[in-house]
Amino acid sequence: MAYSDDASLRIVVGGIKKGPVRRYGKGIVEEDDLGWFFYDRGCKVKEVRLVVDTKRGDASRGFGFVDFEDYESLNLALKLHNTKAKGLAGKDGRLKIEQARAATDEGRKIQQELLDVRFKTEEMEAELAFHEASLNELVREVKRKRERQNLSQAPELQLQEEKRRQSAIRQAMETIKDAKQRMHTAIQVEEERATAMEAIVISVDGEQTRR
Repeated sequence: MAYSDDASLRIVVGGIKKGPVRRYGKGIVEEDDLGWFFYDRGCKVKEVRLVVDTKRGDASRGFGFVDFEDYESLNLALKLHNTKAKGLAGKDGRLKIEQARAATDEGRKIQQELLDVRFKTEEMEAELAFHEASLNELVREVKRKRERQNLSQAPELQLQEEKRRQSAIRQAMETIKDAKQRMHTAIQVEEERATAMEAIVISVDGEQTRR
């Protein structure tokens, strides 16, 4: 069944556990679990769509959409905001629920770009942490070698060794500096995208206006 553009009976569910999804045939286990979460609490579930990033290991992005059969089910689902969902929710163990709004093509494009930038920022933060850890290990190794070699090397050789170590440390620091600059650029782009999204107000019938 094609996913409906009618958002009047739809919610957005955030706080879902991120990570690889489990597929079976045309279905997704985590999608079924999300549907059962609302069904078991008295909601008439029509359709569930978990947002999955196929470019990054077929992993859940941590949110999804649920459509209901009637407004009674919708209102019941909205009251479940911040409810504990063991095994389904992410780090804090609670689901974040709010009513969805219809989105125009431009709104969808901006939202997709924002998500992509956020994932890029996370990747850059991980890279930065790796380089910082490498630099710390290099500094520790320099200290250990200095202590050993100071006992056996002549002053001339010690001087050459110190200069070599300084060169290696400077190179590592330049790598970290470059990673930080790229991360700051990505964060700035993300903030600009977020500002653009906040400036767009979408009406239920799809007509786009601006604040």
